[in-house]
Amino acid sequence: MHKLHFLASLAALGVALAGPTRTAIGQDRPDSMMVARVTPRWTTGSISFQLGSAHLGLSELNGTLAANARPAFSTDVATLGLSAYARFGRLMIGGTGESALPHRAASPGWRNTISFGSATLDAGVALIDRPRLLVQTQLSLGLRKTSLRLEQSDDFRYEDGVRDPARGVELSSLSALGGIGLVAELRFATRSTGTFALGLRAGFAQPLGHAATLAGERSVTGAPRESAGSYLRLSIGKPIARRREIMSALSTAMLTIITQ
Repeated sequence: MHKLHFLASLAALGVALAGPTRTAIGQDRPDSMMVARVTPRWTTGSISFQLGSAHLGLSELNGTLAANARPAFSTDVATLGLSAYARFGRLMIGGTGESALPHRAASPGWRNTISFGSATLDAGVALIDRPRLLVQTQLSLGLRKTSLRLEQSDDFRYEDGVRDPARGVELSSLSALGGIGLVAELRFATRSTGTFALGLRAGFAQPLGHAATLAGERSVTGAPRESAGSYLRLSIGKPIARRREIMSALSTAMLTIITQ
């Protein structure tokens, strides 16, 4: 199930990234329907696909798992995401949708799986703004969804599953998320690829307040709190032609990630 959710997130990110490109380039239309084409520009905004890693604050969760003889998790996960912003002079306003590769931990008789998805609204200011180089701050505020599944790892008969359905539990937590970071992009243009940018993003993310946790439709209290963690992302981006293009890309990516 986690793999299906992850693949759905990946597909949505790809569709979201590809969609605005068609808008920016423009499709051939009958002469009676021809409209003026708008050139994509960095001064309008950008959409970027990202691959990276995140160091998560799971010490309290891992302590709870260890105390109950359950396998703990690594605090480092691989991530992928989509980020977009519209420019208003030196001010950047946009958002980021990100999903982490599901991570498994096993011990005799038990298997745990944890996955993360986040969606944030971002704002920043350009510190260095040159034709080939952009360096900007980034302040983020949004939501993170954490899904934890614990299950017995042995195979069983269908009848045994009906007799004892409590062979596993899935805990889903939703919390507010804040972050601060720095973004650097180098811009290039070639005949074969057109204009694009390679970027590096680094920063810290901090869950805010207590998470709301559910097991199915039942409310769960006493969930471990996540602490602050760092992230590092590599990105490849394209300029956009119209600011409204970021809305369709981000809404698709964020809805898929948060509802997984």
